[in-house]
Amino acid sequence: MPDISIVMPVWNNYKPLDRAIESIMNQWFKNDKLSLEIIMIDDGSTDRLTKRKLKEWNRRLKNGQELLHISTLLLTHLQNKGISCARNSGISKSSGEYICYLDCDDVYYPHALETYYESLTKYSDSEVCFGGIDFIGWDAAKGEQMQEVISGFVPNAAMCVMHSRDCITDDDLFYPGLIERETEMFTNNLILKHTPVRVINIGKAIISATGQSIQKRLPNNGQGITYEGYRKKE
Repeated sequence: MPDISIVMPVWNNYKPLDRAIESIMNQWFKNDKLSLEIIMIDDGSTDRLTKRKLKEWNRRLKNGQELLHISTLLLTHLQNKGISCARNSGISKSSGEYICYLDCDDVYYPHALETYYESLTKYSDSEVCFGGIDFIGWDAAKGEQMQEVISGFVPNAAMCVMHSRDCITDDDLFYPGLIERETEMFTNNLILKHTPVRVINIGKAIISATGQSIQKRLPNNGQGITYEGYRKKE
């Protein structure tokens, strides 16, 4: 039984996948006995390169073949169901004591999982932990990273939450089909039912602010709004 399960939905987006998984492989822990499980969900990808990349990583890390403390599980949706359904599939198949989330085009800072885990185990009355995020802009026209860095504490984003597997039920899962509020409703349910621990440090970076919306996904597929789209609405 791994200590932490990381749920990672993927849909036709193979280019940043190496960077995301390597950020998990590069996590450092004071307690070298902590084990990780990466659950990759192929959400109906039609791109052969994405499918091949997922299979390569699953083969490399399966059963601790490359790193003893990291194992993988690859799930496949025959059709694209959206990020909420993909995360729910990952949750249902996870076996870690704690569960967290990482999109395939984002990365963890090296100390992120250690900090979340320590915060939860330090406070025995809490089963939910929230951290901070760095929003790092991406110039799509030039294909390069912009210098602007927007740091923020985002308590209603699944991408910066870790929770115990025992604190959620079928009623607490992500809501399929919602466009903007699927993660907000998920995390709000956790906050209402449990006393969260807030971690001040920055735990995760969104390197490409446009995320998978570059693929021009249909608006009704449950993927959710991007950070760039959210800022335009404000």
